[in-house]
Amino acid sequence: MGSFSADRSTINAIMTLELSDDETLALTDLLKRMIDEDCYTLSPRVLTLKAILAKIEPRPNAPAPPLAVTKLGDRPCAALASRKRQRRG
Repeated sequence: MGSFSADRSTINAIMTLELSDDETLALTDLLKRMIDEDCYTLSPRVLTLKAILAKIEPRPNAPAPPLAVTKLGDRPCAALASRKRQRRG
């Protein structure tokens, strides 16, 4: 076997893919299906597949969902404090 030594930038330059729209769609569909069907969602394999998918199909920066407005009495910490006061008194 021959030896091959190259730095990371050379490997990255070699690994650049030029895919048609159909090929990109097929690859993203395959990656999504593999990710969805894997029961170990935090495994290194699935995380790698997600990273690859993010490079092929980057998601636009979506704004954060608005925070839900709650009443003071609806907060769990307020309910907990109320229970503690009832136990003491």
